[in-house]
Amino acid sequence: MPEVNGAIELGVAGSVAIEADDSGANASARRRCALNQRRRQIASVLLRRGWGYILKVSGLDHLAALEHRLDDEVRWLALFAHSLYLADTGRFDESCRFDESCRFADEPYRVAPDARTHADALMLRGDSNLWKGNTAEGAKDYAQAVALAREADDPAFLARALLLEAQALMAAGLVDEAAARLDEARAVGTPVDANILYYLDTFVGDLAVVDGRPADALEPYARSLEHALADGNLTQIVLDLVCVAEALAALGHDAESLEVAGIGESQSAELGAASDTLHDEHLRALERRLGPTKSAELKESGRAAGPAERVARACQLARSRAPAHAVARE
Repeated sequence: MPEVNGAIELGVAGSVAIEADDSGANASARRRCALNQRRRQIASVLLRRGWGYILKVSGLDHLAALEHRLDDEVRWLALFAHSLYLADTGRFDESCRFDESCRFADEPYRVAPDARTHADALMLRGDSNLWKGNTAEGAKDYAQAVALAREADDPAFLARALLLEAQALMAAGLVDEAAARLDEARAVGTPVDANILYYLDTFVGDLAVVDGRPADALEPYARSLEHALADGNLTQIVLDLVCVAEALAALGHDAESLEVAGIGESQSAELGAASDTLHDEHLRALERRLGPTKSAELKESGRAAGPAERVARACQLARSRAPAHAVARE
């Protein structure tokens, strides 16, 4: 919590200091440079630790009381982070506080009127729409975000927008279009070592599941779990665990699937993060078929796994059922 509060206070105090020194020919350039630095510092803390954990421990709700003191760009980031937290904890309707039509059309664009910020807001609204089941609206938001990201002259940012649009296309069952977005994201993001590509394996696994090849998803999901653990991305671990459980369920490996689901439930409960994914039809069907008593029994060993054992055990189960030379469609 001290790191989070320190980052937030840095944004508040820095805004006051820069406003006080906002004079002279170079004031605007100095101000933007300092703001960008603070944005990176705050974003680094939030992204590296996982949204759910950060907000469960520190209570980012108190940002509402600080909003009037925050510089516009820092305030925008704080609102953005808060909406992501709400979405990560499954509170999708509340997450629309930031991106609902009237606010989306006015505040984010007015506070930082550039293509990149507008695209960020569209991607956030796309997330909310997609997770609420409004697939068509989510896909439209992402498509608009990609169009704006192409104007931003930032390959890493474009790669992120493309991967998120691919996610929406997968949810709509448009496998070929989704595969094309993944290919383009890799092409534009690799030369600049785009951070989003560290999570490409999750998208590759998702594509394999949607394409009817769940066995090919297991190795990419296992790699993604290992990357997320190394990065300390606890929320991503929750999502990848459910993805592994879904792929195993689709393959008919009931016991392994529900053991991993139990691991995911323990991780989710500790973080206060939502454990839903866009692709869990087979896992849900498995639980309905076995019934709550048998499902809970099979989940128990997973729930009992300690934090240090969870990722290793899930990867072991995934790789035990993955084809020896599986090559996921990328």
